[in-house]
Amino acid sequence: RCNLTCSYCYVHEGRFDYAEKPIKRMKQETFEGLVPRVFEMFPDRRNYAFHFYGGEPLMNFPAIRVMCEAAFERARQHGAGLTFYITTNGTLIDETIADFFDRFRFHVYFSIDGDKESHDQYRKYRNGRGSFDDVMRNFALLRSRKHVHLTGSSVVRDGFSLGEAIRFLEQHGADTCKA
Repeated sequence: RCNLTCSYCYVHEGRFDYAEKPIKRMKQETFEGLVPRVFEMFPDRRNYAFHFYGGEPLMNFPAIRVMCEAAFERARQHGAGLTFYITTNGTLIDETIADFFDRFRFHVYFSIDGDKESHDQYRKYRNGRGSFDDVMRNFALLRSRKHVHLTGSSVVRDGFSLGEAIRFLEQHGADTCKA
C-alpha cells in the first residue's frame, strides 16, 4: 500500500496489479515468524540484511519494529552482523521513527524528485496535494540523527537530468545519491 499517487509509480499505489482489493497488510503471524525463519534457513551467515520497501513500508511501522527487534536479538545470539534498509517516500517519518532508525542504524533510501515544483508535479497525496514540504521536513529530521545513513533517491525523467538530481540531493545533505 502507499499513501501517495505518483503518476510514474511501477507499483501502482502499492497494488502491484494484485486482483484482490484492497491489498491486505502482512499478517502479524507472518511478520513475527519471518525473522526466525530467515535465521533457521541461513544459520551460518556472518551478516544478515533486511530491506523494507513497498508501496510505502512505514504504513505498517508496527511490523517493521517487531521484525527489527527480533532480528537484532537473533543476530546478537548468533554473533552476526546486521544491516537494515528501507525505501520510503519520506512522508510518514516522525520523531519516533527517526529515533528508531537511529537506534538500528538504518540505511534510508529517501525519495525526493528535485525542487518543490518538480517533486509536487509527480509525488502527490491522494487528495492531490504535493508532498515536497513534508518530505523535506522529514529529510532534515533524519539528517539530525547520527546513525542514519541517507541515500537520496530521485526518478530521472524528461526535463529532470541525472546531474540535476544528484546536485539537488547533495545540496540537501544526502550521504549517497541514487537516481
